[in-house]
Amino acid sequence: MTSLSAILPRISAALLPSRCANPNCQQTSLLARARNLGNGIRLYDRHFCSPDCLEQHLRETLRELTAVPARGEGKSPNRMPLGLTLLSRGSLTREQLQIALQQHRESGVRLGDVVLTLGFVTERQMTSALAMQCGYPVYPLAAENPDSLPVSIPIRLLESNSMLPVRFAEEGSRLFLGFACGIQYGVLEAVGRMLSCDPVPCVIAMSEYRERMQALVSLKLDTELIFDGLNAPGEIARIIRSYSIRLGAQEVRIERCREYLWARIKGRQQLDLLFRLVQS
Repeated sequence: MTSLSAILPRISAALLPSRCANPNCQQTSLLARARNLGNGIRLYDRHFCSPDCLEQHLRETLRELTAVPARGEGKSPNRMPLGLTLLSRGSLTREQLQIALQQHRESGVRLGDVVLTLGFVTERQMTSALAMQCGYPVYPLAAENPDSLPVSIPIRLLESNSMLPVRFAEEGSRLFLGFACGIQYGVLEAVGRMLSCDPVPCVIAMSEYRERMQALVSLKLDTELIFDGLNAPGEIARIIRSYSIRLGAQEVRIERCREYLWARIKGRQQLDLLFRLVQS
């Protein structure tokens, strides 16, 4: 006959949460784990027994995320520059390209915005050139209703990266993300990890993007909070911990999206925290 002492560990393993992923956690006994039943928080696939343990781990994670430059557009060395792409398609003359490049260097404005402002190319020509340059198709926003998408991305991130979620395919969890000013590959990958999806980039027209963004901004969603100028990992971790307690968080995720740290807290409701990092 199997003794109670032999089967107790198996019963506890089935009923109690996993051991805390914080190596410095003091709540390691079965009794302590039982007291914390239902109070744990997941950070992706890691379990933390309390907001305090989560905060300790976040401090180190945030040090790593803030210490390295954020990955942005990630240009391929073999990709043809936009100006030469427009020139090769006959959308620009050499004289027009020289004028646009001069204004681009003097103002710092994107070359694509410069040639559009000067009236050298149409929006359709620009959108087609961007699609050719990055090797992804143009996606017409009129074909989809983004309000029906089962995923959400903070409006501030959509604005800062000129992007929109345009379609979600249940099979394979594929999320099609449209970019109006060049594909931000680092952000694309971060969105995939945050939403547990397979992100697929495409190109969208700027006018369609702006029209859709105006509709989104008018909704005035209260599900995202923005903190400007915070770089201290300890302070950011403290804020995430505070909101995790307030919302009764069950899961937290955090990603770097260029100049922003994006934390998503899931509890009694879902809340996005965006920390705009000071550029050194």
